Amino acid sequence: MSEESTLNCSSEDVVVVTGMGVYSPIGNTLETFWDALAAGRDGFREVTQFDTSMFSTHIAGTVEGTWRSMPEMSSWKEEDDCVGYGLYAALQARQHARIVEGALPRHRQALVVGTSMGSHQTKDRARQIFDEDTEQSVQWFDEGRFGVETAHIARGLGVEGVCLTLSTACTSSAHAIGVGRMLLQMDVADVVYVVGVDPIAREAFAGFFTLGVMSPQPCAPFGAPEGMSMGEGAGAIVLERSTHATQRDVRCVTALRGIGLSCDGFHPTTPEPSGKGIARAIESALSDGGLSPEDIGYYNAHGTGTLANDAAEWKGVQRVFGPHAASLPVSSTKSYLGHTQGAAGILELIATLLALQHQVVLPTLHLQQPRKHIPDDPVAETQPRAHSYENAVCHSSAFGGLNATVVVGQKDEQTTSHKQEDVEVLGVGCIGAHGFGSVTEALQDGAMYLTDAGETRLFDKHKGPAGFVSCDVPRSFVKRVDLNSMDPISRYLTVAVASTLKDAQVRLRGDKRERVGMFVGTSRNPAESSKKFFDTATQRGWDRAPSHDFARNVLNAPAGVASLAHGLRGAAMTFAGRHSGFFSTICAYHWLRSREDTDMLLAGGCDELGEDELVAYAQHCRPVSQIQGSGSWTFEEGGAPHPLGEGAALVLLGKAETDAAKQSDVRISIVGTALAGQGRLLDVIRTLSYEKSTMPWDAIFVAESRKDGSSKRLREAMMTSFGAEASSVPIWDPVPRLGFAAATSSSLALVAAVESMKTNRHELLWGGAKDGAPPKSVCVFVDDMYHGCGAIWLRVKESR
Repeated sequence: MSEESTLNCSSEDVVVVTGMGVYSPIGNTLETFWDALAAGRDGFREVTQFDTSMFSTHIAGTVEGTWRSMPEMSSWKEEDDCVGYGLYAALQARQHARIVEGALPRHRQALVVGTSMGSHQTKDRARQIFDEDTEQSVQWFDEGRFGVETAHIARGLGVEGVCLTLSTACTSSAHAIGVGRMLLQMDVADVVYVVGVDPIAREAFAGFFTLGVMSPQPCAPFGAPEGMSMGEGAGAIVLERSTHATQRDVRCVTALRGIGLSCDGFHPTTPEPSGKGIARAIESALSDGGLSPEDIGYYNAHGTGTLANDAAEWKGVQRVFGPHAASLPVSSTKSYLGHTQGAAGILELIATLLALQHQVVLPTLHLQQPRKHIPDDPVAETQPRAHSYENAVCHSSAFGGLNATVVVGQKDEQTTSHKQEDVEVLGVGCIGAHGFGSVTEALQDGAMYLTDAGETRLFDKHKGPAGFVSCDVPRSFVKRVDLNSMDPISRYLTVAVASTLKDAQVRLRGDKRERVGMFVGTSRNPAESSKKFFDTATQRGWDRAPSHDFARNVLNAPAGVASLAHGLRGAAMTFAGRHSGFFSTICAYHWLRSREDTDMLLAGGCDELGEDELVAYAQHCRPVSQIQGSGSWTFEEGGAPHPLGEGAALVLLGKAETDAAKQSDVRISIVGTALAGQGRLLDVIRTLSYEKSTMPWDAIFVAESRKDGSSKRLREAMMTSFGAEASSVPIWDPVPRLGFAAATSSSLALVAAVESMKTNRHELLWGGAKDGAPPKSVCVFVDDMYHGCGAIWLRVKESR
C-alpha cells in the first residue's frame, strides 16, 4: 500500500476518515485485503458453517481462519461471531487511525454499528432450547438482543460515549456511516467508530435461496449466470472532524463528502424498476457534498448480480449522470466479497477508498457474458485499472426499498453551506395497550391497560401482565390498505403513521411524498413473522423456508410496509434496540434541519411482543398476584416492576416555514437535543440548558423499564444543576400503565408531552403543571444502559 495518495486535512467542519479495518472473505488486514483487490482474487469458497446439502448453492464469500485465534481477541473467545468480527475490525481501524488507548477522553468517543442479523448465533441457541431449558434460553435471549452486540464492541474499544445500532438489512452500515457523521456534526463526539458486521447465517442463506435469487457459481454482476452470492464479514472506519485529526497530527484517508437517502415505496424486496428511488439517493448525496455528476470519477455499485437490482440501479445511474454515465466506470465489488449483508456498505466503501488512494477503479470479476442494459463501462477485467479521479460514489440498496449513497473525495474542502432550519412538531400519533388515539385521555383517572399474556395471545409459557395491543382499527382509517394482511408490528406502525398524519392535517400527494421520510426504531425482529419463518423452516426443511416471512423478518420490514402503504419516499432509517425510537427522533431532527431535499420526517418507535421475550421477562420479574379489579400486579422482592408492552408511537417533524407548521393551532418547536454516554445525565442537562442556573422546564417526561431506574438519578442531576427548584417539577412516565415497549415507550412519552402542551390533557397526567395551565416548556429524557442518555426540549412557540 505504499503508492497510496493521502488527504491534506486543513478545512474546518469536514468529516474525514482516519482509520480503516476489515475482517473479510479476501483478507483480515488492510494489507491482505488490498492485495486481493489488486490481484483480482475473490473470496468464494464452500460454506462450512452449516449444512448446505439441501440447497443447489454451496458457496459464499466466507472468512478464512477464526478471529478467536488472534492474540488481541483472547478475552473475547466466548462471544458471538457478530461481536468478534466487529470488534476485530474496529481494533484494526483504531490502530490505523493511531488512536492510543487512554489518549482521548472515553466519553467523547462514540460507536455506531450497522448489522442486519445481529448476534444471530446466540438467538439461534435460545430458539433451539426454548422448550427444553427455558432458563438457559432466557440467558441467551437476553445476550442476543439488538444493542447488546454494540455494547460489547464499545467495551472492547473502551468507548463510553453514545452507542447506536442501525439495522436496515443490506444498507445497515451505509446508514451507520451517515449517523456517525451526524454525531460529529452535532458535536456529540470527537471520534466515532463506525462498524458494519454480519456473519453468514443459515436463515439468510435459506431466505435468499427460496426467493430464487442465488447463483450456484460465484456471482457475476451485470452478467451471466444471473443471481447473487452470499458473503460475510466486518468493516470498520474511524470518523473525526478534520480539525481534530490535524490536532492529533494524523493522516486523513479521505473526506466524507456527502450522504444521500431515499425509500422506493414500491415493494418489500424488489427495487423500483425505473431506478427513481436510487437516483434520488445519489442526487441527494451529490447535493449534500456540493458536487455535480461530472465530478464523480468512479461508481461502486450495489451490484448484487440479480436481474431486478442490476437493471434498476443502472437506470438510476443514467438518470443522475446523463451523458457522463457512458464514460463512468461502474463496477461491483460483490464479485470479490459476495453480499456481506449489513457489512456490505462499509466493506465496499473501504474497497472504494483504497481504490481512490491508489488511483485505480476496481473490476467486476467473472463478467464474461455481459447482459443487456448494463453499464457501458462495468470494468469487465481481471485486475484494477489505472484511473485518475478525485471523487467516488458507493451505493447500497436493501429490502423495504431503502437506498443509501456515500460520496467520498480527496479534497476536504466544504463546498456547501447548509442552513440550520427551525423544526417543529406538526403532529403525533400512537397505538398501544390503550388503543389508538390520545394517550393522555386514555390514561385519565389512573387507568391501567395490562392484561394476562396467556389470555390475550394464548402463550403457553407465560402467564402474567403485559400491555398488549388489542383494539380493532376501522378499515377506513388507512385507505387502500389491507391491515389484516400485515403482521402485527407492521400494522401498528402503519396505523401510527396514519394517526400522525391525520393529527397534523397533512395529506401526501404526488412529488411531495419524495420529500417526506421516516426514521423509526424497533427492538427486535417482527415476532410473528420470525416465528413463522423458523417454525416452517424447521418442520419442512431450510430449502423450503417461507420466502414471504423471510422478507418480513428483517428489522426494517415494518418501516418498509408502512412507507409503501403511505407512499413515503424520502430519507429512511431503522434504529435498533431499547429506546431506539427516541434516538431515531433526535437524528431525524438533525437530519431535517440541515437538508434541502427533506420537508418532513416521521420519527418514533414500534414494538411487537413475542412469547420468547415475555418468558425472558418472567425470569427477571415474577408477578405473584393481580389485585382484584385494579389492573395492578404485585411482584416478588427485587423483581423489575414494570410489565412489557407493545405498540407504535410517532411524531411528525417539519420545517418551521412549511404550510403545515404555519396552520397549526399550537406551534411546538424543538429548542434542542442532547446526547451523551450511559449514566451521563448531568452532561445532557448542562448541554441542553446552556449551563443555565434556573429550571427551564415546566414538566419532565421519561420512560423507564424499572421503578428504581433513571427518574431518581434524573431528579438528583436536575437538583445538582438547578437547586431545590427542580424538586417540585412533575415527572410523568407512561410505562406503569401501558407496559414497557423497549423501542417505543420513550417515543410514547414524547407523544404525551406534545399532547399535554396542546390541550388541558396535562391535568389528566398529574393534576396540572406549576400554575394550573398547560406546560409551555417540556423536556423528555432517556437513560439507557446500552446506548446512552438523550433529551429533547420542546417549547410552545405560538398559540392561536
